[in-house]
Amino acid sequence: MKRPLVVLSVGWMLGSILVGWCGLPPLVYFVGFVIALAGGGWIYYQWRKGIVVTLLMVGLCAAGWRIAWMEAHQSSAITPLIRGHGTQMVPVVGTIRSLPERDGDRLQFVLVVDRIRLGGKWHRLPKREPVQVTVILSTLREWQQAGQVEPYQTVKMPLTFSPPPLPRNPAAFDYRTYLAHRGIHWLGEGKSLSVMRPLAVAHYHPMNWVYGMRQRSGEVIERLYPPAIAGVMRGILLGERKAVPERVEQDYATLGIIHLLSISGLHVSVLLAGGYIGLKRLGMTREKAAIVVLVCLPVYVILTGMGAPVIRSALMAGMVLLATLWRHHRDLLSFLALSFLGQCVWNPYQLGEAGFQLTYAITAALIVGTHSLSEALPLPWSWARQMLAGTMIAQGVSLPFSFVHFHEYSLLSWLANLLFVPVVSLGVTPLGMMSLFLAQGWETGAAWLAHLVTMFVKGVEWGTDWMVWANPLHFTWQAPPVWWLACYALFSLYLFAAWCGAFRHTVVPHRICSLVCWLALLCVAAVMQEGGSATRVTFLDVSQGDCTVIETKTGHVIVIDGGGRDIRERRGWQARKTSFDAGKQVVLPFLKAQGIHQIDTLVMTHGDLDHIGGIQVIVERIPVKRVVRNPSSVQTPMEQEVMETIRRRAIPVYVPRLGRSVTIDEGVEWQFYHPGMESRRERNEDSLVFLVTIEGVRLLFPGDAGSPTETELLRRVRLPDIHLLKVAHHGSRSGTQAEWLKTLRPEHAVISVGERNRYGHPAPEVIQRLQRERIHIWRTDRQGAIQVEIEDGRLRFAPFLKIGSPFDMKK
Repeated sequence: MKRPLVVLSVGWMLGSILVGWCGLPPLVYFVGFVIALAGGGWIYYQWRKGIVVTLLMVGLCAAGWRIAWMEAHQSSAITPLIRGHGTQMVPVVGTIRSLPERDGDRLQFVLVVDRIRLGGKWHRLPKREPVQVTVILSTLREWQQAGQVEPYQTVKMPLTFSPPPLPRNPAAFDYRTYLAHRGIHWLGEGKSLSVMRPLAVAHYHPMNWVYGMRQRSGEVIERLYPPAIAGVMRGILLGERKAVPERVEQDYATLGIIHLLSISGLHVSVLLAGGYIGLKRLGMTREKAAIVVLVCLPVYVILTGMGAPVIRSALMAGMVLLATLWRHHRDLLSFLALSFLGQCVWNPYQLGEAGFQLTYAITAALIVGTHSLSEALPLPWSWARQMLAGTMIAQGVSLPFSFVHFHEYSLLSWLANLLFVPVVSLGVTPLGMMSLFLAQGWETGAAWLAHLVTMFVKGVEWGTDWMVWANPLHFTWQAPPVWWLACYALFSLYLFAAWCGAFRHTVVPHRICSLVCWLALLCVAAVMQEGGSATRVTFLDVSQGDCTVIETKTGHVIVIDGGGRDIRERRGWQARKTSFDAGKQVVLPFLKAQGIHQIDTLVMTHGDLDHIGGIQVIVERIPVKRVVRNPSSVQTPMEQEVMETIRRRAIPVYVPRLGRSVTIDEGVEWQFYHPGMESRRERNEDSLVFLVTIEGVRLLFPGDAGSPTETELLRRVRLPDIHLLKVAHHGSRSGTQAEWLKTLRPEHAVISVGERNRYGHPAPEVIQRLQRERIHIWRTDRQGAIQVEIEDGRLRFAPFLKIGSPFDMKK
């Protein structure tokens, strides 16, 4: 048994999967762990057999024990104290644990709460508990004071507690689970920084020194590099992804090179190798150079944000350096397994995160396969063979993870990695780090070096811009089933073995056969589960806005509106780097998770922000065959921006002809009732009003049309009875009048409305009218996304949230 740690790691992965299926108590896994360790040890002692099975069982039971124990101890000490106090502010005392992040008029940090004041007296928590805190900065003075808030500072402040939000749409990010896996069960909101009182300041805490160095490094980057490049360099050198411009981040994500904008294992390896070799060139012995790098290693990990790739690389590098010091054999795969086990024991939930899975899977594959594949490639240069082999292996391993976690993959990703990874990892990263060091004593030299790095970064951005613009090979992929993943693993191993010469006498046939099988499996992934036995209509929860996605059983896709986005002007210190965009944060993730490659028809009911604000990013990211809009002229800057993007993409725009029923897919028809070319009224009254009929089931979409439009339609159009009404204008009192409901006689009504919105939607009188007509009401503010499956003339409703979740506090 040469690599027992690798076998233990495999057992841990199996245990992590098993504990999710079984849900057994920790004691069962502990007993299994003891039995496996004792029994396996005795069998090995007696017969020198069974060590692999023993290690697998030990790893499996250890993982189950650790995860089950953490699940059993996930209770919150704050919950029983504040339950029943609603939304009132509660004074707390705690210690700031994370580096405070200032984003415009918001300050965020993790506060480890020690005491809470309730009922006129202080209650000490049985165990200190972290809370994710957001403080609203109301003045410039507060914004300046926020820059002086330090980690490991004990403070007293009033907070309003609320549970982290649940995901409200399919494929949405589960923020509640994300925080729970980090021991955080509550959000705390502070209304002002002026009420936060410092009680103790840990000026000499070593972490404060590291955080201060990180802040000063960021300031040096801002000084050396132009504004358009500084954010990218902060991401590459310091791991600050939030500083990267959104357009650059999107281009890199599209091409599958987003890992270049954060600290990856390759970055760490290059910097540590450069530092080690540089110290040896300066005259240090091998042992002294290794000790210096070892001492700097934890500082660098903390400085760059302590992400999984950084920790993994640092642990492996530390083990290699220790092996160098002790003159022992350096087994990289065992070092990788040891770092994997260490991180999993510390926080076993990391194994479920995409970044953690990618970094270990790719690194293991590179260690095992790069040399063999490079020897089989017909290239004369060793460095070229190594680079090409590494790129091919990394891309092959990352592909299924991209399908499962990100639902998109560019077939040009391998080329982008081959071209840009060496430039960033071997050029931008080490030279950028050197510019930071030079800036401490030689500003001119640092500026020259920064200028050279800027040229490299601009060259990479030019290349990514061109590849994104010219890339016809970027697709969305639905998450494949388990059987497909198993087949992909087998075919990939077959392909690797065939190209590395495992079949000596029939090399060419096996190479051709393995490649055909591998490509065929990709084709299966591209077409699987398109359409289905039922047509699905999804009313997405886009907060105070509208977006509906219709997927017919033959795969035809209609998107009606795209939700809104936050365009409130925040000037100067109030400007935030991140703001809500329904298209980016809700609609796109849903479309990608459904494996939707293109939108056949995009309907813009009218030009209000809450209906078209998210369309911009949708059109930029997913091909659209045609756009249908009302005949009104473009009236707002937002609408002008959206129409300009549609024109630039050469998407045809149609104005529907009223009154005529048109078949748009098998069993699906629509008919437009309003508005006509002569309509020149208030924008809401210019909304498209149309009927969609799916296998005899009739759905009416009135946009934001109000009572004037309803009255006009009742007068001049013979409206049929309908099965589902999309309630106009989020349930505003301006529409959905009683006569309208009596004529349409809907069985169900869907109201797309934001939770606790400032308009008071839906209006109580509208709800009363719907209830009076005995119409079943579905609301996105209470139930999240509403999915309706239509098959054989029947409707099946599936709200994403269940009303009355026991975790949610009573509003």
